[in-house]
Amino acid sequence: MTTKIITGVIISLVLVTTTLLSLSILHRPTELLEKEEQQDMGERIKLPEPCNTSNTSVEMALSQRRSIRAELADAALGQECVRDAAIDIVFT
Repeated sequence: MTTKIITGVIISLVLVTTTLLSLSILHRPTELLEKEEQQDMGERIKLPEPCNTSNTSVEMALSQRRSIRAELADAALGQECVRDAAIDIVFT
């Protein structure tokens, strides 16, 4: 009876120890990789310069954006009117 208890305790200790060791080993490589990536990148990241190849002026771009917004607002208003008319037809 005591040999079974001792064997069970030894097996459980071995399992717990191997589990803890495997978890600690698994966490180490990710930390090391993160440190290596940070060192490789350096302090600054070079971003590409924006290319302004279009001949459109700022004023023209803003007016086009405003006209698109106005068209979308008109379309939304038109959809509201259609919805209201459909509701009126259904309930009359």
